[in-house]
Amino acid sequence: MKRIMITSLIGICAVTCASAQTMCKHKNTYIASISKSTNGTSASVTNATDKKWSATFANYTITGDAACNEITGTANTVNTALYTVAADEGPYCWCAMQTPMSSYWVFLDTYSDASSCASGCTLACGTAVQSSTTFRTAVLESVW
Repeated sequence: MKRIMITSLIGICAVTCASAQTMCKHKNTYIASISKSTNGTSASVTNATDKKWSATFANYTITGDAACNEITGTANTVNTALYTVAADEGPYCWCAMQTPMSSYWVFLDTYSDASSCASGCTLACGTAVQSSTTFRTAVLESVW
């Protein structure tokens, strides 16, 4: 009886292994391994009016939004209840990742006034994701 069970288990295992498939990738998707500890190669503003930024890494690009508003925060800290848009005004700079996944808003910095925030926050978000392990970790761990 033991021999029959062992032989059956080996047979089941062999059939299972033989029929294993590789992962399918759907059209308009990609697979990337994102490292919290690896810095990117560049950061840029992709749309200043809409406060869109990007951070380029070896095999992928992270894109996101920036917003300046009147809601303060703590550096590198997520706010899961914050709703803000590019048109908001204020001295407090917030960043959110949009691709390859969406994140909550993460507080980056306080500027001297709304105008300074409006002109500097977007690139600062991209640069922080590109070069700050602490900030990038906060963003990546706040994916929803």
